[in-house]
Amino acid sequence: MRAIAAEDLAPWWKLGNVVFRAMEVEDRGAVIHVAARVKDDAVPRALEEARGDRFSRGTKAHFTWSGRSKYIKVTGVHAKTTSARSKMFRLEFEVEEPPQDYFTEVSIGAKTPADLTESGLRSVLFG
Repeated sequence: MRAIAAEDLAPWWKLGNVVFRAMEVEDRGAVIHVAARVKDDAVPRALEEARGDRFSRGTKAHFTWSGRSKYIKVTGVHAKTTSARSKMFRLEFEVEEPPQDYFTEVSIGAKTPADLTESGLRSVLFG
């Protein structure tokens, strides 16, 4: 992962557990479009599986790029084979709210779980 990030090639992106290089990411707020050329055999398989099938409506996962991460639902995966070892992908994501686990979130007084986390980190890091 560090070697990929350090290279001066196309930036790396992460969808769930799949790491790949993309040529461009267009973030429209509620929708994200990604264009990627993939040469690794395992990555196209994983990206094509993310589109879902007739029983599921697409994978939900975190999409991470350029220091940002959003929880998304895969709404489109378009694959085009350009050579024996290369595939072009156009991916479409809908940005969603991450699922909440209400049993583990605790608020105290007027402080939300995010406020409590921030307070705890400030206490640990800055005393």
